[in-house]
Amino acid sequence: MGQARRQQQSQAPLVGSPGALSVAAEEGESVEWLNMCLRKAWRVYQRGLERWIIDLLQPVFDGLVKDGSVPRFVQRLRVVELTLDHEAPCFSNMKRRHSRKDSDLHGVVDLRYAGGVRMLLMLEVGEGRWRLKVPVLVSELDLECSLWVKVPVLVSELDLECSLWVKVRLAPMCPWMGTLSLAFVSPPNVKVQLSPYNRLRLMRVPLLQNFLRKLLTVDLPGVMVLPERLEINIPPSVTSVAEAAVGRDTIMRAVASAVLQADAVEQALLTALPLGPQTPAGGISLPEFFC
Repeated sequence: MGQARRQQQSQAPLVGSPGALSVAAEEGESVEWLNMCLRKAWRVYQRGLERWIIDLLQPVFDGLVKDGSVPRFVQRLRVVELTLDHEAPCFSNMKRRHSRKDSDLHGVVDLRYAGGVRMLLMLEVGEGRWRLKVPVLVSELDLECSLWVKVPVLVSELDLECSLWVKVRLAPMCPWMGTLSLAFVSPPNVKVQLSPYNRLRLMRVPLLQNFLRKLLTVDLPGVMVLPERLEINIPPSVTSVAEAAVGRDTIMRAVASAVLQADAVEQALLTALPLGPQTPAGGISLPEFFC
């Protein structure tokens, strides 16, 4: 018994050996540092993220309606409002993937989000032209019209659990990142809660509720499952483009010239206008004859 235990200990890789490093790489890395940075950035850029997600989702919804992935009676699905809470997604078990290009960084990370995101959708329902015949005394009225119904739907209690593939392509200009690619390694596990908005009872129709649930939990995540991916192009800053075009020295001289011109304009205004001396707080006081 003791001999078998010693044999197993001798076969186990040491902490500093390459075998131990390979085993640790296969198990993944706990990225608590990334979660800490994300929690801080999430609160700072929360409003910008809400606008960015709306701009990202609306073309996807329009494409699904145009391709016929929704029932015929659905004419449009519009994102009216989206709000995020202060709880950020949580990453864990990050694994690196090798790339042939030096400028590419690949990785797979487990993602879990169960925050309080709320999204208000406006579902426009209607199917072609509806004919309505109404008998009026001797004559008969033949009326042809289009019938449209707008159904507001509140989506809440999003629960997302997935394995996310991330690729970052580095760039030689600030912000030093050219492209960010995101995709699901496999279909994610998504759960949402659908509820009528403003006491509307049309959400109790089984056909409407089942269609929306399938759209949000199956069809929408399916457009990001590998090999499909989401490509986010990050443009370089204006100063970086200008420096690459004319040089950093030229940009610095232009900035210095603009500062000197602003000082000259300020001095000319002080000379032409009857203003008093500048206060320590930065304001300008009126002369005594104005008091």
